[in-house]
Amino acid sequence: MIIRNIKEEDIPEYIRLVNQVWNETYRGIVDDSFLDNMENTTEYRIKRQKEKYKNNELNTVYVMLDDDRLIGYTSINHSRDEEKNDSGEISSLYLLKEYQGKGLGTKLYNYSLNKLILKGYRDYIISCLDKNETNEFYKKKGGKLYNYKYRKIGDKEYKENFYYFEV
Repeated sequence: MIIRNIKEEDIPEYIRLVNQVWNETYRGIVDDSFLDNMENTTEYRIKRQKEKYKNNELNTVYVMLDDDRLIGYTSINHSRDEEKNDSGEISSLYLLKEYQGKGLGTKLYNYSLNKLILKGYRDYIISCLDKNETNEFYKKKGGKLYNYKYRKIGDKEYKENFYYFEV
């Protein structure tokens, strides 16, 4: 398993990975019609991500590979939460269901954390939809629930928990 920056040629497989992990993770949590429609927007999202890549906007997206197959991804940013506006953020962390429970999620998480530390952050946040079982993973990693908000996905709003971590 290796983790590296996303490359432009990864983008089509990356978008298909996003479709698959969202369906695996959020089926039964997020409205089925939203998840079912993700496939219909694949080509548009590939084009949009290629534009972002060319504008150097994907330089904090990292992919995990098993041989040449993308199996997970993570991204880091400056916190989008005004309550923690000096913090970093792990803004995505996903792994195919078949690779979970093998320590690879922790490896991806630690990779993200190290990238945040290299950028100078001493604390960071992660958000997670309330009904997502990954909340337990973040609690085990030391995350302290400090807030929740409602996030619009498709036509509906979902409770999203926010966890705070200190390095």
